[in-house]
Amino acid sequence: NTSDSEDSKFLGGFFDNPMLDRVFGETEIAQSIREMKETDPHFRLSQLVEDVENVVAPSLIKWFLEGDAEDLKLHCGEAAFAAVNASIEARKNQKLSLDPTILQGPEDLELKGAKSGGEVDSPCFIFTFSTQQINCLRNEKGEVVEGAIDDIRQVFYAMAVQKHPEPNTPGLKFPWRMQEIAILGNQPCW
Repeated sequence: NTSDSEDSKFLGGFFDNPMLDRVFGETEIAQSIREMKETDPHFRLSQLVEDVENVVAPSLIKWFLEGDAEDLKLHCGEAAFAAVNASIEARKNQKLSLDPTILQGPEDLELKGAKSGGEVDSPCFIFTFSTQQINCLRNEKGEVVEGAIDDIRQVFYAMAVQKHPEPNTPGLKFPWRMQEIAILGNQPCW
């Protein structure tokens, strides 16, 4: 008859065993964190989450809503910039502007996954979050052509970020780069 403390010693030793990772496989998130710590010993996941929630996501969404292609280009990978810039250019060509107001958020930020960077790249961390935004599209005269000034929406995003490969680039506001973004959906807030 073994005691609880003996059981926990055995199980603790079992789960701390490095063989366990090799047998069952390291999770993609754990592998990505390990890769980040190899290149940046000061990396902390909690700091990344805080940066994404308070700086990275709000800035990128604001720049997109405002049509700020210059800041987006500095802070996006090629594919992400092509996607957001296509939308910005379409609005410009039609002489339309989105209401850039973010009423609340990002909120409910969650780390959903990660992708190893492999030999050449740094890992990507995938987050989901939501914002409250005004769904209002105006023409060049300021007339509402879609939505309304009081059409408040909860917009759900997924965003993949990675360490910026050139963190000393002039004009860079933070050392992270958006690799992908998707609007997962939206719903009225009322």
